[in-house]
Amino acid sequence: MRIVSIVMMLIGAVLVTGCHRSSTRPEAEKDARNMSSNDVTLEDVHEKTAEAADAVMALADQTKDDYVSQVRSEMNQVEKRLETLRIQAKALGAQGRETWNKRIAKLAAKQQALQENLGGVADSSGDAWRELARGMTEAREEMVQALQKAEAEFNEQP
Repeated sequence: MRIVSIVMMLIGAVLVTGCHRSSTRPEAEKDARNMSSNDVTLEDVHEKTAEAADAVMALADQTKDDYVSQVRSEMNQVEKRLETLRIQAKALGAQGRETWNKRIAKLAAKQQALQENLGGVADSSGDAWRELARGMTEAREEMVQALQKAEAEFNEQP
């Protein structure tokens, strides 16, 4: 929504500064022949407005790409931490190993769901990705907290 507001403000500003020079008067053709290089035409306004809108959308896409890249990196770190827990669980007795493997499997399922949701964020457009990212951020934080808790509890074992 913020991007749309910015685009609308840019369009309005360009139209206000550029359109006052247009005229439907018969003298407009005569004036057009005498225009200096600083005068703005309606075509100039349309061109600059389109360029501004494209720049705003490119910024939004860049921001989305940065977010997706950051989350992918975090998910790779989570996968490494889960693998560490898997290796440590192998060293436990049968009962402890079974308990921890179930717990690790639940964490891995959450991590997989986040990976899949991240694909939705990456494929979304406009402001839709921001809404998806909000939910994704909350789910990611919950998953990381659960992983931290599991790691702490694993390390507290006798």
